[in-house]
Amino acid sequence: MRNGLLVAIALSILVGCAQQEKPQVSRWPDENFENQILAQQFKKKGANIFCDQKVYLDCYQIDRTQCLKALRPFRRECFEFATQKAGRNIASNPKFTEYYSICMVSRHTLLHVDGDYTKIGACLDEAQFDQEQLKRTLTPTTNEILQTIDADWTLEKLRREEK
Repeated sequence: MRNGLLVAIALSILVGCAQQEKPQVSRWPDENFENQILAQQFKKKGANIFCDQKVYLDCYQIDRTQCLKALRPFRRECFEFATQKAGRNIASNPKFTEYYSICMVSRHTLLHVDGDYTKIGACLDEAQFDQEQLKRTLTPTTNEILQTIDADWTLEKLRREEK
């Protein structure tokens, strides 16, 4: 009888341990993954958002290389300005892109001291930016996505998660 009681206790412990839920492993290391990717893209390619647009280059009467050289120094400064004004949730906050654009364009315009501000402003007001080009500029490469993912999340681990 005593052995039967010990066996029953042992079995209940084993069954209880087996029934415990395994902790859910998140596929992505952070809930704000989209914000992390966008932040990385704005910090890295913020100048490209403007300099990849032919209409923008035409308004300033410069080429892409000149544009990138002028705007690259302001990427992080304008990112910080925009996040201070609009918050860190940049994925669903249109105010972020508004503040970021104002910062970048105003810095660029100030560099063109010899330029006609009213002419540049009028040109930008009428400009029709290529939305597909904007998407291409901000779409991260696979490598950029992987750099954002935690070091624990290797490519092999992600492949196993998908199966």
